[in-house]
Amino acid sequence: MRINIANIPVEGLQLDFMRKPEWLSVLIPDAGGLDAAVGDMAVHCFLRKDMQTVIIEGEVETRLSVECCRCLEKFDFPVRGSFRYELVPAETLREEEETELTPDDFDAGVYRDEVIDLDPIVAEQIILQIPVKPLCRESCRGLCLVCGGNLNVHECTHEQEQAPGPFAVLKDLKVNKKGG
Repeated sequence: MRINIANIPVEGLQLDFMRKPEWLSVLIPDAGGLDAAVGDMAVHCFLRKDMQTVIIEGEVETRLSVECCRCLEKFDFPVRGSFRYELVPAETLREEEETELTPDDFDAGVYRDEVIDLDPIVAEQIILQIPVKPLCRESCRGLCLVCGGNLNVHECTHEQEQAPGPFAVLKDLKVNKKGG
């Protein structure tokens, strides 16, 4: 969704819109490599101008279908993330200058030609919400190390061999004691 800066009124602009899952795969062609399937997305944001700076505050809601990192079962993960960006015209930045970044600089961006494209901002927020190690529940027991069965579904009776520790090889070490 592209917004012309001139169309943002003094009191600000409220936007509420929906996106279908296919939208993300068009915007990010390799989105198939994501470890999550995204559902319908609801976006609510408010844009306001402060001189040449455009401030965007918003929220994105969706459901992700992800695979548990312990038991490998798919589960739905609700997502609700808020964001805030400050966008300045690209022409105001000097590339030759070396400056130290502040924490506020990480919430800043640029716009070109008096137009803001909200689509990359929304896509970024959805991708940031995908958990690194998703768990279907905190008490997930994972898979049996012997047969690979889901321990949340059935109890395995296999003898679990205790893996030797890193110092197990030292148990047979013979030390010569010489009188000194």
